[in-house]
Amino acid sequence: MMGFFTPGRMMKFGVALLFDLLKFIFSLAFLFAPLIAGVALGALAQSKCSGVLPDWTPGKGWVCSATGAVVGTAVTTGGYVLEATGVGFVAIEGAGEVLADATDFMAWLVFLLWFAMTGVKFFGGQRASGRFIAMMASSVGGVIPFLNVAPTITIGVVAVEYQHWLEIRAQELVRPPAPTRAARIAAQQGA
Repeated sequence: MMGFFTPGRMMKFGVALLFDLLKFIFSLAFLFAPLIAGVALGALAQSKCSGVLPDWTPGKGWVCSATGAVVGTAVTTGGYVLEATGVGFVAIEGAGEVLADATDFMAWLVFLLWFAMTGVKFFGGQRASGRFIAMMASSVGGVIPFLNVAPTITIGVVAVEYQHWLEIRAQELVRPPAPTRAARIAAQQGA
């Protein structure tokens, strides 16, 4: 009898956590978007500076690093100033919620396919209704604004896997154990 925390299940839980982290970042886009844009554009400015200045330029490294830092800080500050006016906040938050909902939808498509490949059934079976309810509750909770910052995908995947594990375990307890190789050989020689 296998325990609940098998490598396959742990991989599913890890992927679910990654989807939840991505959804969390999108849901709180009003906090993360200016910072991500500033870091990305600062790094781009630093790399472009390195490509433009000749190699023999004295202090090229610190000049390009300073250029990247200034550009990154300016973009980040500008993003937060736009959000403070209210105009940027609505646009960024709206886009973030749409991306969070799309992430939730894609995650459940991935996990439904993964569950189908590993033999988890949502229709038919002893605990199929519990798995279906856990998946639906998790997916509905994932599209409600501000509730979607909770790790609903991970909670749903763990609940579905736990229901499936309980079903497998109940079948193993009812089914008699398979005879060992030694028992099969003894039965053949005795017959």
